[in-house]
Amino acid sequence: MPLPVALKIGALFFNFFISPNCTFGGSDLVCCELDYLRNSSVISKGPLKINCNALLIKNLTEFPPLNENFEEVKAVEISGTELKEINSEDLEMLKGLRYLNLSYNKITKLGENLFKNNENLTILDLSCNGITEIKPGVFDNLKNLKSLNLSQNNLSKINSGMLKDLQVLEDLSFSYNYIERINSDAFRGLKALKVLNLNHNSITKIDSTSFNSLFN
Repeated sequence: MPLPVALKIGALFFNFFISPNCTFGGSDLVCCELDYLRNSSVISKGPLKINCNALLIKNLTEFPPLNENFEEVKAVEISGTELKEINSEDLEMLKGLRYLNLSYNKITKLGENLFKNNENLTILDLSCNGITEIKPGVFDNLKNLKSLNLSQNNLSKINSGMLKDLQVLEDLSFSYNYIERINSDAFRGLKALKVLNLNHNSITKIDSTSFNSLFN
């Protein structure tokens, strides 16, 4: 029997709703949507195993614990929820991740080494949160990232070297923030950048070397 290209699992209250060793997925399953899970252990402790290209999780207040059954998932979207924080342990098992959408949540800061296990990530959307701080080293492992969206947050500055390891990044947006200053070498390392969006900020000072690396 052919598998559906999309699968929605909703309103799961307890683990026994799924049979032991149950596996959803296969080469034809494009997207699995988990909606209104009442018990997040249905994801982390089994018996559910997801084998698909994309995972859409809705209506959760914290990042669900994921196990090794999710290593092959290539896309994750957790958008429009009450999610307030995320750390490297949350993303540890998503080693095959290429697309991550965490837009329209309540995230306020990005911790150091957040993406240390996600070197395959190519598209990252963190727009429409409340991010005020990006600690050093957050993006250091993202050597394959091509698109980064940080628009509509509460950032006030772009620190030197914050993006230095994003050598293949092509599209970068800081629009609709509260950026007042662009520090020297803010865009150092962005050798492949094609689109830079700084619209709708409050920029009053740009250091003389802020954009040097973009023209070398």
